[in-house]
Amino acid sequence: MKRFILAAGLLAAAGPACADPILLKPLVDLRIRYENDHQDGLAKDSNALTARLRAGVSASDGPWSALVEAQGLLAISGQYYDGLHGAATRPLINDPQNIALARAQIQYRTKTLTITAGRQRIMLDDERFVGFVGFRENGQTFDAVRTEWMPIKGLKADVSYVWSVRTIWGIDGFGARQQAVSGNNVLANLSYATPIGTVTGFAYLVDQNEAAVQSYRLSSQTYGARFTGSRPLSKKVKLSWQASYATQSDYHRNPNSYRADYYLIDATLDAYSWKLNGGYEVLGADKGVAFTSFQTPLATLFAGAGGDLPGSLSSLR
Repeated sequence: MKRFILAAGLLAAAGPACADPILLKPLVDLRIRYENDHQDGLAKDSNALTARLRAGVSASDGPWSALVEAQGLLAISGQYYDGLHGAATRPLINDPQNIALARAQIQYRTKTLTITAGRQRIMLDDERFVGFVGFRENGQTFDAVRTEWMPIKGLKADVSYVWSVRTIWGIDGFGARQQAVSGNNVLANLSYATPIGTVTGFAYLVDQNEAAVQSYRLSSQTYGARFTGSRPLSKKVKLSWQASYATQSDYHRNPNSYRADYYLIDATLDAYSWKLNGGYEVLGADKGVAFTSFQTPLATLFAGAGGDLPGSLSSLR
């Protein structure tokens, strides 16, 4: 939080004070969720009935705003293994009880520039590499400084420096499932909107600088490109597509030496309230040694079903 205070000070010095009235907005979100999981080899099912409350306030004054949000998660029914408490005699449902400071951020926003400092959500593209994990109750946030710059129409640069990743495991997290993972992460995304679709180049330097988190073996550097777009074929028919390629290798203190590729091809035909989708996604591997396959530790991994986020990803955290 020392870095957050410093970043907030720099933001305060970056622009003049505004005379606009301060606007306050309450933030309240309550979700009751039930999940059942059956797994072969375990005698009992998991039945997780949970209640999550997020509450806070945002204040804005011209281009400046501040936001604080707390979160509490209660297990109404504890008949499940949450990954931290008890024995793994039931299937894993990754929603341990928790109370936390979910977000605390300061933001400066104009038409061409947005700077956000503090604990925040970061969701990039389809969240295959960086996301909020909205399907889970606790979610994933980032202690970071993020800059989004649009110098000309259609061009956007999005760069974040992240020094701590606040995981879905909450206040009781430990070992490989820590409450937070420190490191010097850089998440860079440059996109340009063309008449036929948006082209994006990205570089994600992920520094999982905690020995307990797979002995640093989740640290990686990923470079790639992505192309997305859509085109109406008639008044009631639309074709959408996305294609992505990335290459990944070891980074920072990762003891493995590897290189693995990723690619995705996906298309959706939306016609008369029906959707037909087809896709092919590959997360490659190198030597067959543990953690020399393509890793995405900051991804959402399972989106769409939680109601927070659009899209769909097939892997489970």
